[in-house]
Amino acid sequence: MQYWLTFRKSAQTAALFALVSLVLTACTAPVKTNQVAQPITATPSSKKTNVVSAFFGEKPSNDQQDAETDPNYYDTTGVVASQDDIDELLGVTEMEAATLSPEDLAKFGDVWERTRAGFKLEAIDNERIAAQRGWFGKRQDYLDRMTARASHYLYHTVTEAEKLGIPTELALLPIIESSYDPFATSPAQAAGLWQFIPGTGKIYGLRQTWWYDGRRDVLESTRAAYKFLTQLYNKFGSWELALASYNWGPGNVQKAIDRNLAAGLPTDYWSLRMPAETMAYVPRFLAVAQIVKDPTAFGVRLKPIVNKPHFRETYAKNQVDLSAVAKIAGLTTKQLYQLNPAYMRWATNPDGPHRILVPTETTEAFEELLAGLPAPDRYITVTKRYVVQKGDNIYRIAAKFDTTAANLKRLNGSVISKKGKVAVGKSLVIAKVRTLVSGENVASEQLVNPAAERLAQLEKTEQNKAKEQEKESRPKISNKNYDDDEDMPMRKSYHKVRAGDTLFSIAKRYDVSIKELADWNDLKAKSGVKTGIKLVVYKEDTRSNKKAKKDDDKDTKIAKNDDDKASKSFHKVRKGDTLSSVAKRYKVSVKDIAAWNDLKPKSSLKAGLKLTILKADEEKENRRAKNDDEPKVAKKSKKDQDNNDDDVKVAKKGKNKAKVDDDDKRVAKNKERVKRISYEVKRGDTLYSISQRYNVSVSQIKTWNKATKNLKPGQDLVLYLAKS
Repeated sequence: MQYWLTFRKSAQTAALFALVSLVLTACTAPVKTNQVAQPITATPSSKKTNVVSAFFGEKPSNDQQDAETDPNYYDTTGVVASQDDIDELLGVTEMEAATLSPEDLAKFGDVWERTRAGFKLEAIDNERIAAQRGWFGKRQDYLDRMTARASHYLYHTVTEAEKLGIPTELALLPIIESSYDPFATSPAQAAGLWQFIPGTGKIYGLRQTWWYDGRRDVLESTRAAYKFLTQLYNKFGSWELALASYNWGPGNVQKAIDRNLAAGLPTDYWSLRMPAETMAYVPRFLAVAQIVKDPTAFGVRLKPIVNKPHFRETYAKNQVDLSAVAKIAGLTTKQLYQLNPAYMRWATNPDGPHRILVPTETTEAFEELLAGLPAPDRYITVTKRYVVQKGDNIYRIAAKFDTTAANLKRLNGSVISKKGKVAVGKSLVIAKVRTLVSGENVASEQLVNPAAERLAQLEKTEQNKAKEQEKESRPKISNKNYDDDEDMPMRKSYHKVRAGDTLFSIAKRYDVSIKELADWNDLKAKSGVKTGIKLVVYKEDTRSNKKAKKDDDKDTKIAKNDDDKASKSFHKVRKGDTLSSVAKRYKVSVKDIAAWNDLKPKSSLKAGLKLTILKADEEKENRRAKNDDEPKVAKKSKKDQDNNDDDVKVAKKGKNKAKVDDDDKRVAKNKERVKRISYEVKRGDTLYSISQRYNVSVSQIKTWNKATKNLKPGQDLVLYLAKS
């Protein structure tokens, strides 16, 4: 059931699938044969945990994948993933068998006999079936435990099969799906006797809320399973193919049939190439049916189950406390939950219907007492959940439920990654609301369906697994794991890719290897990087001002070009700019600008593009810059005096004009020597650190940039510096 992923993606409603089934019914039914292809087995080195996880839906999406070499498939020998493995994976519930009265058995007979009487599938025997049958033949202990659980539900599943006129062998399918445990929960989110996944359950009308899960409802899930199997049979004309589709998905089975048709091969189940998991699924089912038909022939016994109803339906008029219901029915809460596993909490679903299943021998006075139960009056915290769909992200989900991404992260912890990503199919807590519900017995709040407890444990396990995976995926530098936690020596930062950047140049700038940079950003070492994207970089923590200043100085040095000790600046292209005009402005050649920015000399420029400009000895010039916008008549140094003397000498020779003493003219001369540059703010920058770097004042930066106070990484600042 849990493997029906293709159908879940393609079909939105049961009606749509029914329509397709009717169209395809006209196809020629596959030819039945006892001829058997050689079993496809999993690689002997397969790990048991991987194989069992594959059994519950974690299988490759490519249905043409080579099953002979894939280690994640179910071994057709039945050795790798046994029914015991499945029991352990599902956390199958131990149950006491239903009461067996010799008088009732003599009067009503054995339900196993009735099941055998309705068998309709063709008798087939081959090596694959024999291999599965051999396992069950040696597991009397398993058969006893399974029979104890089935004693509560088998009468109902057989009766419903008879009503529909379908083979009663299908009532045995829960044996290989859930070991006949309605509380069973798989890691692939399949649940109940018939192991419906959430999407398929919804298509077949199985409601799933915080209070109630129809996939665990014995009545509703049996109805849905038989409907689905009948539609599959109508589509393929074969119960073997219908069962394979229940396991692998009807779309995958159809593709396998089409491949055989194209190759001129038979299209019955035994001739199709399928994953080893599905190759074992149908033989396992048929092996169970053969053992049930004649247990003594295979050296086992099946404990009898009385052939009479084990439970009956009744309804409450409002939401009722299940502990109160158990009390008036003369049952323990465990016994009541075994018949009503769909109720995930301590009470029936507030929205109804308030159907209760009780043992058939419950007195008639029970209905009267049930009608008199008051709706309890109590506040509890209700958790609202949402299953992540394809295309979702944390912000879309937050907007959908009128909450914030921060709130979702707080409620879900490590389920949401640090980048705000969450895996499709994960269940997110959207809100926890304190709600008024019914009931007076406060202690009954603690009564929770075993399935809910198991689901909580499974979610906890998944969260712990996610934490471990996250820990293992932390970047490794010098054989140490780093994160941006307070106690770590490294922190996460981001580098915005500029024109001309490569993985090599960025790695060199931050003093890391190209491989580390590629690994942190899921890139290949030889990949190119697109302008504008942000790359994750892990570097030393620069939280202290002293260390931050050192890093700023280091960044300034790294920015210099090794070829001619040139420093790097950037020009943001404005409307009307050309390579020629920009080159003229910075007094460089068009060819140089094109080379620095991976452009052609005749390329046109788009407004907003940042061009890299390399200027020789610019850092030296910056240190010589003066506060030209605030000229002052300062006392001349000896050096200045010597320069002035030289100027006087030059003037005498006619190569220079006479010295101008007027302050206004001097200011004008200084302004002609000022150049305008654009500086992009980096993480950790402050107005003070920028002013020190370029030898200007904080007040000047504020004046030039309209009183900028709070700097943001990526922000462009205008600076005026002295020309050479």
